[in-house]
Amino acid sequence: MAQNFDMISLLPDTLLFIIISLIPFKEAVRTSILSKRWLHLWKNTTNIEFNEHFFVGSEFQRWDFLHFITLCIENYQENSIVEKLSLTLADPGHVTSSEIVERCVDFAIQQGVIDLDLDFSSPYWTEEDIEEPEALFELRTKVYENKTLKSLKLFSCNFPENELMKFHALKEVSLGWMELKNNAIETLLSNCKMIEILNIKKCWTWNRIDCVGVDELRLKKLIVDSCFFMEGGFLIDAPNLTYFKFHGNIMYFDIDYSSHLEEVDLYFGLEYENPKEDVFIYSTIRNFKYVKVLTICGFILKEMERISTLFELRHLKMNTRHLKMMTNLQSDECLGVRFFLNSCTMLELLTFDLGSGRLIHVSRYIINKI
Repeated sequence: MAQNFDMISLLPDTLLFIIISLIPFKEAVRTSILSKRWLHLWKNTTNIEFNEHFFVGSEFQRWDFLHFITLCIENYQENSIVEKLSLTLADPGHVTSSEIVERCVDFAIQQGVIDLDLDFSSPYWTEEDIEEPEALFELRTKVYENKTLKSLKLFSCNFPENELMKFHALKEVSLGWMELKNNAIETLLSNCKMIEILNIKKCWTWNRIDCVGVDELRLKKLIVDSCFFMEGGFLIDAPNLTYFKFHGNIMYFDIDYSSHLEEVDLYFGLEYENPKEDVFIYSTIRNFKYVKVLTICGFILKEMERISTLFELRHLKMNTRHLKMMTNLQSDECLGVRFFLNSCTMLELLTFDLGSGRLIHVSRYIINKI
């Protein structure tokens, strides 16, 4: 009878550290029950994720979660590098919680963290709360001293705008559930020239965002999701931008160098008749006619009937290869569907997104038969 061998356990610790770092942190911790050898191996992972949703079902369990964070920090291998640290903790305002959060952030900086993810937003906040909650935590001063930080996510976490200029190595920034004060975005992009990805989600500001004339801006991907700009809209001058996503109620935006874009995703939440919206939608579709991948919502499809009449427009000449339509296939969307099929003469793939993960893909062969 052949003998079973545990090939994984034959590997040296250095390789096991790499394997543990590649699996989710929750699973890495669970490896401690495998054997005596595995009891402490997970403490060498370079990917740490403290997420209260994995632990907390009551206030009592929340304290267990905070205690777990403390133990992990105290027992982490001193010479190990933390490539990523993620902390998800709603409402850290309690004195004990705040102290542990500060220790956690200080620990990450001390270990030379590259990717720092801090999310203090509440899972119970909704779209209606977007202007209500104040940021629940202030970013630690020590974070700005980190010269290795390349990715930063801050949800419901304030920061002084004048300190942003110290993040010269940043390549990816995500901001959410906070007020963007004192031209924070302009300051960020003007001073952190290495940023390639900017994600703004559920943020609000009293000011219009105007980011123009920034030399050597490397921004390639811009996502604006469910935000509210009270002065209306934003202007971005980004010659290297290849991906743009906008989800939310209609606000006016202008993307310079739009002809360089490769993929655009548009979802407008408002659905009411307004001539100004008609002009904006028409100019937006026209400006994005060069993109190869275009995603549009049902609202745009419905508006195309009035827009085509208003501008005496039958179709545009668009370079789109892959067209995605988020639609319920309602009768008032048919003219919009026809408009885009006539406009996208180079179309290779058509996708209908019916919601709830239901996708219908139409190949180029079928499109040519339509």
